[in-house]
Amino acid sequence: MQTSQTGLLRRDARAFTLIETAVAVAVAAVVMAGMFKGYILASRRAQFASYSLAASAMASQRLENIVAASWVVSGTSVTNVLNPALRAQQVNALGLPSSGTNLVYATNFVTVTQISINPPYLMARVDCVWNFMGMGTFTNTVAVLRAPDE
Repeated sequence: MQTSQTGLLRRDARAFTLIETAVAVAVAAVVMAGMFKGYILASRRAQFASYSLAASAMASQRLENIVAASWVVSGTSVTNVLNPALRAQQVNALGLPSSGTNLVYATNFVTVTQISINPPYLMARVDCVWNFMGMGTFTNTVAVLRAPDE
C-alpha cells in the first residue's frame, strides 16, 4: 500500500494558517472595539442632551416666575413689583430620572436689567449652571425682554 504525499498536501491546503487566524481575530477585535466605543459615545451624547434639556427647562421655569411678576402702572409712573426671592440664587435637582443618590444639581443665577425707562423695558436673564460627569461646567441661558401689561 502506497500513500501519496499529494493527499496530505491537499488536506493541509484547505485549512487556515496560524497567521490568517490571528489576522481574522485581530480584525474582529478592532471591529468589536469600534462598535463598543461608538455605543458608549452615543450613550454619553444622549445623556448630555438630556441634562441640557433639563437645565433649559429649569431656567425657563424660573424665567416664567419672573415674567409673571406684576407691574403697577399709575399715571406716568411704572413700578416693577419683583419679589426679591425671584432674584436669589436657586439650587435644585435637574428633572432627570433618578434612583437613590444619583441626583444632578444645577444652580440658577438671575439677572434683571432695566433696558429703558420710557417706554419701560427690562431684560430678565436666567443662567442655569450644571456639571456633566466631572467633564466640565456647562451653562444654559434664557432671556426675555419684558414690558408692563397695558
